[in-house]
Amino acid sequence: MTINTIDGLLADLWIFHTALMGISITVFTLVYSFIVNKREELKMLSSILHKNSSDPLLIQKQRFAVVSLRRFKKINRYFIWAISSTFILFLSSWLCLRLVDDSLFCLKKTFLVILLSLTCVLLFVVIYAFVKLVRIYQNETAI
Repeated sequence: MTINTIDGLLADLWIFHTALMGISITVFTLVYSFIVNKREELKMLSSILHKNSSDPLLIQKQRFAVVSLRRFKKINRYFIWAISSTFILFLSSWLCLRLVDDSLFCLKKTFLVILLSLTCVLLFVVIYAFVKLVRIYQNETAI
């Protein structure tokens, strides 16, 4: 493996981290809007139930909103972690590419292996969170 190959892989990682961070921010924002919507729905249901607490349909809707809100908040925690981790990896790959001298070949190669390993873990977490989000979507939109 040459220094040019390592520099090319570090540049590719830097671009990949940028894209993954953008995707994670987008999904986080989308899920956050669902959370705000469910919270408003829960407030409305709570005020209606406060006036008329005997309607079982409203009680069921309130419980469903609470469960849904908890699920979305849990999913968003994964994406907050992904955004933070991706930013750290993005910064690390960029700094390694720009600041580590080419004469320190072993150090660059070690950084590359570490960054690749952490990127694989991060990718697994993002895919896991996305699959959970799709399952929640399927459960909530099932007829």
